[in-house]
Amino acid sequence: MKKTILIISIIFLTFSCSDDRKDEFDIRDDLSYLNFQNEQLKGIWYYDKVIQADGIIENYVHICPLKRDYVDFQSYKIQDYFHWDNLNCNYVYSDTSCQNFIIQGYNLTICNSRYEGTYTFSGNTLRVDYDEVENFTQPDNNLQSVRGLIFARN
Repeated sequence: MKKTILIISIIFLTFSCSDDRKDEFDIRDDLSYLNFQNEQLKGIWYYDKVIQADGIIENYVHICPLKRDYVDFQSYKIQDYFHWDNLNCNYVYSDTSCQNFIIQGYNLTICNSRYEGTYTFSGNTLRVDYDEVENFTQPDNNLQSVRGLIFARN
């Protein structure tokens, strides 16, 4: 009788624990590292702040006063959208900054230097810090001698 109860208990435990997939790890929900498959990170982020070489954070200067520059982070590419013409704000320059970039932890490499660096994510803010001061030569904005960028969701 004891053997029968023991066997039934083992069978019951085996079937009750064997196929519980609802607790399975889903990489799309992982915020423990930079993950552009995650819906919270993937998608459109607007240029918001510039971290100057001396560490001072100031607002990003949008060339078109009516439209904001933004970037679209996807799991396989990063796409830029800039409004370069301050008279015709409907003109948008679009460029693929990189495809098939490499992410290790919070570091992104093999991409346009605007996006290569160490990322931190907090709510509606995505920040990239560069290893060295970068000089981007876009006219009429404040992307010269910068240590990083801060993007915002809205």
